[in-house]
Amino acid sequence: MICFNCKRQIPDNVPNCPNCGAPIVPHEQIGQEIRVRRWQRWIFYVIFIVMFLSAVAFAVYVYSQNTALLNASVDLKNSLTKTQNDLTATQTSLSGKDTQLQQVQGQVTQLQSDIAAKQSLLDQKLAEVQSISQQKDNVMQQYDQVNSVLSVVNANTFNSLIQMGVPMSFKDLARIPVADFNLGAGTDSDGDGLSNLAEAAFGTDPLKADTDGDGYTDKQEVISGFDPLSKTNKYPIDLKFAASQKGKILISVQGQNEAWYVNPKDNKRYFLGRPADAVKALEGTQKVSTSSPAAITVPAKQITTTPAAASSVQY
Repeated sequence: MICFNCKRQIPDNVPNCPNCGAPIVPHEQIGQEIRVRRWQRWIFYVIFIVMFLSAVAFAVYVYSQNTALLNASVDLKNSLTKTQNDLTATQTSLSGKDTQLQQVQGQVTQLQSDIAAKQSLLDQKLAEVQSISQQKDNVMQQYDQVNSVLSVVNANTFNSLIQMGVPMSFKDLARIPVADFNLGAGTDSDGDGLSNLAEAAFGTDPLKADTDGDGYTDKQEVISGFDPLSKTNKYPIDLKFAASQKGKILISVQGQNEAWYVNPKDNKRYFLGRPADAVKALEGTQKVSTSSPAAITVPAKQITTTPAAASSVQY
């Protein structure tokens, strides 16, 4: 037994504690010891259960940690495998890119060679163009020189034409039949078949297709021998007078110095325009069809000129 006063072990069935002298009551001492031992046993059970539960909780915790670590290890392994596969694919792709790069480098080298060849050809062509341009400049200089000479010749021809032309009024010109020649050459503002220059030669309105308002165009009237300025009058055609003027160049003194040529074949007057235009016609550069079945061309003149003035004119 244990003394409840000094808490020491004492022999059983002693009346007093040999250590402290406290009285001992056996039946009370035994009952109290039984209660203490029960409490000690329950405390032990509780401690054991707590320790067991702690051990189980620790084991569960360790298991969960190990499971998480195992899962992490599996994930890491999968990631490493995927990374390895990606690395292998990347290496394969890089190998393909290297092959393509080598091909591109070969193509670049070929292109550089082609460019060099093209540049050489371009330089050659440029040299040819420069040579042609130089030749063109030389030709243009010669052309300008020829134009200068032609200008002098045309001026002399024009002066000769003025000198040999016969001045004539509207009234006398109206006595000679009009041929359908060169009447529409140039600007025709009213669209009647007569150019504005021909309108001036006939005295008609260049802005009216029918100057006298009789229902016929100005060209229809002059070709048919009617006066385009009158609804009823005709031109006073005089065939004898026309025959007396054949082969001559007539200069209108009332218009804008328009020139006419009287053809010896039909004794009709052919419109040449102004004297400057007449020079071209007489040189044979203008050919216009008439209303007759065959085309009529003003015969070219053989004109010999000198730097000062024309010396002779031959038909």
